[in-house]
Amino acid sequence: MAKYGNWTQGQFEALINILGEENALALIQGDVEVTFQLCARKFFDKNGRRIPPRGLVAAVCDSNPNYRLNQPNSDYAGRLARLQQAGFTVGISADEFEARTSALLSVVEQNEQIKNLLKGVYLPIVIQQQMNIANLGEVTEKLVEAAGASYCRQFPNRSFTNHRKGELAGQISIVEGSRYERLIKKIASDLVVGIYFPACLQGFSVHAQREQATTLPEGFILSGPLETAMGWTMYPDVLGRDWNTPGYDCSAVQWRSADYSLYFKAYDGSAAFDYETLLGSADVPYSGGLFILG
Repeated sequence: MAKYGNWTQGQFEALINILGEENALALIQGDVEVTFQLCARKFFDKNGRRIPPRGLVAAVCDSNPNYRLNQPNSDYAGRLARLQQAGFTVGISADEFEARTSALLSVVEQNEQIKNLLKGVYLPIVIQQQMNIANLGEVTEKLVEAAGASYCRQFPNRSFTNHRKGELAGQISIVEGSRYERLIKKIASDLVVGIYFPACLQGFSVHAQREQATTLPEGFILSGPLETAMGWTMYPDVLGRDWNTPGYDCSAVQWRSADYSLYFKAYDGSAAFDYETLLGSADVPYSGGLFILG
């Protein structure tokens, strides 16, 4: 067994990229010396993916670029129109949506520790003030239905299946440390504008997604079913494009017990919402997400 068996090939490559191949070889050969200076920790890499924090226990694997998303063009009016088509009362103009989104993006861009998030895909999301959030499962079922209908409008020859239909009310609870209760509280009192980063935890097991959440700056919320469903409603062309989009873990919540979580996944001819059980397995085609509230 290798001495550094807990290192992945991607981590070795990242280290060489930082040093430069020539410098790395010179260091190995004893031709140069290196001194280290502490700097502000970067939480995300050059692709917008979360850098696994030191001491992370749960499983993580390298991401696979075959499972990718494409950043959409800004079309605030068009995305709000999709919400209206889904039966939501939008409650915000396209201009205000754009202004609030721009302010949020500016906060991220100006923070050296998190600015790399914008190297990955980010989706501005609106969640109307609504919902009896006391029953998270009941609300989730309604939003999954809207997400599925939006997906089928985008892809008329495809189908969307909620495999947990009728099994969500009273069955979903928030995972401690996910900070998801902050989103719930905000929705109960106000219209929410936020930024959803759907693929920044690609390759992290559900347990690893939850574990790393406690080491992030306070403004980050681990993704769950509400903003993920609204993302599918507003961006079905992005999130449900085909098989080679990742699955989207709703790891901020559990379904029925700690042994089960929930996810969305698109295929070439269909998409689905379902539960998962192998929460400790790091799987390349799946990703957790993060949400920043405005």
